[in-house]
Amino acid sequence: MVWLLALVALAALAIYGLNGRRLTDTERDRYARFEEFARNVPGVLYQFRIDPQGTMGFPFVSERIESLTGCTAGAVMADAEVIFSRIHGDDRAAVFKAIEDSKEALETFEVTFRLEHVKHGTRWLEASSTPSRSDDGTLTWHGYLEDVTEERATQDRLEQADKVFEVMREGILIADESHRIVRINPALERMLGYSSEELRGKTPAMLYSSRDRDAAYQDILNALDAGAGRWQGDVQMQRRDGSAIDIDCFVARIRNEAMGTVRHISVLHDISERLSYQQRLERLASFDALTGLPNRRILSDRLDQAIAQSQRTGEVFAVCMLDLDDFKPVNDRFGHEAGDQVLKAVGERLGDTLRGEDTVARVGGDEFVIVIRHYKRDPVVFDRILNALAGPIELDASQATVEVRGSLGVSLFEPTTPLNGDQLLRQADQAAYRVKSRGGHDYRFFSGPDTE
Repeated sequence: MVWLLALVALAALAIYGLNGRRLTDTERDRYARFEEFARNVPGVLYQFRIDPQGTMGFPFVSERIESLTGCTAGAVMADAEVIFSRIHGDDRAAVFKAIEDSKEALETFEVTFRLEHVKHGTRWLEASSTPSRSDDGTLTWHGYLEDVTEERATQDRLEQADKVFEVMREGILIADESHRIVRINPALERMLGYSSEELRGKTPAMLYSSRDRDAAYQDILNALDAGAGRWQGDVQMQRRDGSAIDIDCFVARIRNEAMGTVRHISVLHDISERLSYQQRLERLASFDALTGLPNRRILSDRLDQAIAQSQRTGEVFAVCMLDLDDFKPVNDRFGHEAGDQVLKAVGERLGDTLRGEDTVARVGGDEFVIVIRHYKRDPVVFDRILNALAGPIELDASQATVEVRGSLGVSLFEPTTPLNGDQLLRQADQAAYRVKSRGGHDYRFFSGPDTE
């Protein structure tokens, strides 16, 4: 240990002092080398002594004490309280307890404490020394004192980082240079259902759903190993129970130049709720909240698509406006909840009647629009639509049954006489109005001014 050399030199000095003789050349050389050593080691060499009367003192302190504490070696050797008085108030008791414990057991004295530097404020110091007892009962510690402020600061930062790792709501995954999992935090354990122990040594690929395991995960690896060293995007992962979870993922390659190590840090945020909310908003913007059928927005898109395809292929398609007959009496007699139940039943019956390529949309209170693709000029389809409405509808609240019928107006899109979606809807609405004015429960084609 570093202080053993100091002890040898000090022993030589003690012999010289006791015997009153001149030092030999070897002793002078040894002393010179000790002085050089003491000046250049990063810490402080010291002797600390307690005599049989309990008096404490420092027989020797190397000159480095001034840079560590702001106190000169001479001042410290003259009065031990020069150092002791600068020990932080919260640490003073611990230092003296460590001295007492070492004294009683004759074991190594080790303590880390704060000291108020004369110029530089609070510093962390670490002392270590070995005690020996002389024949008269005097105890002498031979030791080393060093400044560990930076090490403590680093340790504090590591502890803070570890606490952040533990308490963060986002999931964190740490992988090594070979993309093997080192550790995950509690948030990710809760998010995915795996423990950190279960995943240690495995690759993150196992956490990705089959949808993203090949494409997205490979993109991440390419970005980390051969690209910018970072990647961000939305991915789908898979929980331990097999269920999917949508994740906003940020991954970065972190290199510790001092230690020559590489870590890949992933920060993972569960966006399932956000995506679900977005999907609900998109559905509300595109579909009728009551019946689940497309609304005017989707209907407009479907009409535009049908028109574009018709102009390319010569397809004829039909746009039908269905206005329910006898719906108002249901509302008036049984209330709006009953009316809503009727509208949902009508939407379901229309959907069951038509093909997948056709469109049923709700565009108003009791108005539905039907787009029939690839119309073959066979009006039986319109009879099917009207017949689908037939039959009783059971009302939950009143346990009564009601029946409704419909007035159906039809407008045809012919490639030779192109119209836009709004024109087709107006024509179908005019034809439906004429049917309703003539008693309803029938269909009629728009045929020009006579339907106005």
